[in-house]
Amino acid sequence: MPIAQQVYDCLLTIPRGKVVTYKQLAQAVGTHPRAIGRILHHNPEPERYPCHRVIKSDGTVASGFAFGGPGIQRQMLVSEGVVFDDKGRIELQKFAWELKTF
Repeated sequence: MPIAQQVYDCLLTIPRGKVVTYKQLAQAVGTHPRAIGRILHHNPEPERYPCHRVIKSDGTVASGFAFGGPGIQRQMLVSEGVVFDDKGRIELQKFAWELKTF
């Protein structure tokens, strides 16, 4: 199975109100975090594959969110119950989802 499809399949396992990092996703499918960014940027069905649930390891959203920018990504996460602190970070201990390796 192509890595891109593995990434999209992983996205389907992340429940509403939870997030994963690019690094976690890369480790789950055996690639580099930058490759994850490229794959997500070309998400063929963002309504189906929730790429907005993928964030940076420091708990912030990426500046290059392809489907409306970081403000839209943040709004989508907040609408799912994810909380940002005053520095724009998500508390990973509370909101991180544990991915299984594909």
